[in-house]
Amino acid sequence: MTSNISFSSDSAKYLALISRQPAFAQPLHVGRPNLGDREAMLRRVNEMFDRRWFTNDGPLVKEFEARIQKIVGVKHCLAMCNSTVGQRKL
Repeated sequence: MTSNISFSSDSAKYLALISRQPAFAQPLHVGRPNLGDREAMLRRVNEMFDRRWFTNDGPLVKEFEARIQKIVGVKHCLAMCNSTVGQRKL
């Protein structure tokens, strides 16, 4: 499977490693949770529980896909639970 996303030297200039300022004041560590605004996160979790719609094309999944589309600059984005499911051939 090939990716339609490629990174050129032009797109690399947007990376903090190359020339930009880091997006966060402190490094984000993979081995522990990085929770930004805890109250905002808890509000979102409570809204999700109130709706009783966690996944399967629910409002939060649609919002996530739309944000990724905008960030990456693509026309379509489809969230998957893992890369194995994402690679499944139809």
